[in-house]
Amino acid sequence: MQYFQYLAEFTGSLFIVFVIIYSANPLAIGAAFTLVYALAKTTANPAATIATAFYKRKYDVNFDMASVIPIIILQCLGALVAIELYKRVH
Repeated sequence: MQYFQYLAEFTGSLFIVFVIIYSANPLAIGAAFTLVYALAKTTANPAATIATAFYKRKYDVNFDMASVIPIIILQCLGALVAIELYKRVH
């Protein structure tokens, strides 16, 4: 289960950043965020990951504090891969 979360965070941030860079359309960006959250239940956002980690008791979220740093690293790597993919496609 942990590896699925890591993979979902990486691919989710890759997809969202690619859509933001490629289209710059607010509707497409909103649809990308909605699609990523609906399919994988991830935010693909380091700020949201940190907020979830600190407020997990308030919202009763099952969130492992040991996985915060790897998730943030994978989200940043996904964004960097999206930028490189955009450079190669465009």
